[in-house]
Amino acid sequence: MIPFYKAHGLGNDFLIVDRDALPDRGEESLTLLAQKMCDRHRGIGADGVVFIFPGMDYPQYDFSIRLFNSDGSEAEMSGNGIRCAAAVHHWKSPEAAREVVLGSVVGRRVLRLIKRNGARFTYVAEMGVPGFNPQEIPFSAEGLEMNVRRPGSSMVLSVPLTVEDRTFEITAMSIGNPQCITLVEEFESFDWKRYGRALESHLRFPRKTNVEFVHVIDEHTVEIRIWERGAGHTESSGTGSIASALGALLNGRVTSPVRVLTEGGVLQVEWKGEGEPVFLTGDAEVVCQGIFLGAKGI
Repeated sequence: MIPFYKAHGLGNDFLIVDRDALPDRGEESLTLLAQKMCDRHRGIGADGVVFIFPGMDYPQYDFSIRLFNSDGSEAEMSGNGIRCAAAVHHWKSPEAAREVVLGSVVGRRVLRLIKRNGARFTYVAEMGVPGFNPQEIPFSAEGLEMNVRRPGSSMVLSVPLTVEDRTFEITAMSIGNPQCITLVEEFESFDWKRYGRALESHLRFPRKTNVEFVHVIDEHTVEIRIWERGAGHTESSGTGSIASALGALLNGRVTSPVRVLTEGGVLQVEWKGEGEPVFLTGDAEVVCQGIFLGAKGI
């Protein structure tokens, strides 16, 4: 019997589970549990599970997290996932400080609660300094022409990448996890889910990648479609929204701040430039709490 909360960030939904409530059966149990709990027909249903490690490294952090996708793979970071974890934290402890500091496999993240409406919480999250070096992403750049990058820079910018019968100009980066964006004029004339799946597992991304198709609307607005590594099509993605905004910015199409229109709602991205942290503003809503009974055999 495993207690859980469910929350979503603009339709990108997560199960929040205290690690202390689980039997200690090793790493494999977290993978199997994530798969079972996220199953939308035989489990609860979600894009991923955020395991909370209360008291770990306290008082440096309020809590630490590990993120697992619905296919059981571990993710380094999720902008929506950490907002969901913070929302559950504030739901359970309304008197808690408005600033939440959490630990993750990619380091410290700070979220500041700026508004609450019932079970919906709005946060500004400091999401760390983006990484553009191919080794940070990681991205295999061997054999690429230098003119696809900024002069004197190793940035993966507007690199032609072919999948199946189509070549996309991609910009890649790390937002704590690997991201691949490509600018498109619209979404209706091609099967972006098919190409998202193909780009996710392209050999130049040794740890696979998240994929966003980005349509620029105006100087401060983009609309995106998301194919998330380990989860497939999702309505929203925090780190994907950041990558989309930064990718459009680096290609000279927008300026900060950038409103990112996802299928689930709107996120805002602010960034001052290379070497600076990026900030993400958006909602997270606590949906329910319950007991998962399907963990037998894990």
